[in-house]
Amino acid sequence: MPYSFAQNPEGVAYFIPAVVFQAIALVTVALRIWSRRAKKLRLEINDYAIFVALVLSLAAAGLLGASITVGLGVHITEIDIADIETFAIVSTPQ
Repeated sequence: MPYSFAQNPEGVAYFIPAVVFQAIALVTVALRIWSRRAKKLRLEINDYAIFVALVLSLAAAGLLGASITVGLGVHITEIDIADIETFAIVSTPQ
């Protein structure tokens, strides 16, 4: 049974800080790019590394959100076996 965010407040407690810090990261990277453009500097390798890190971080936050919908934050005795298998697939990088 998929869980909504309303049915899983413990999982949402994990997700809220992730969303807040993702927003901070997005704003920070946007300001960095804006400042480099304002100074008419070209992007360097470290800027591209920041883009890669940001994309991976956003993907991790997405996986966290997906994990919440399949039971992250819910006690294991309340989760169906099928949801445990789905949670293992979603939360384990392949």
